[in-house]
Amino acid sequence: MIALIVFTVVAFQQDFPIFSAHGSNQTINFVDINGNVGAEDSRFMWNNTGLALIAQAFVLFAAAAATLGLLRSGEEKHD
Repeated sequence: MIALIVFTVVAFQQDFPIFSAHGSNQTINFVDINGNVGAEDSRFMWNNTGLALIAQAFVLFAAAAATLGLLRSGEEKHD
């Protein structure tokens, strides 16, 4: 309950620039739309392929570990 109250107070005290910019000036572009976006995106993806592969390996390892954890929690020891 306290966290909800603190969040509400902070949210109402902060000025969100997206709301003030939207109402006063409709010509503001937050992203450059005049450049070659496809080529830039492709270059970024190919330059960071190693990072993407490491992230995928981590996700697969985490999923396998979580699955094993779920399967082992139901086991009972029979001595």
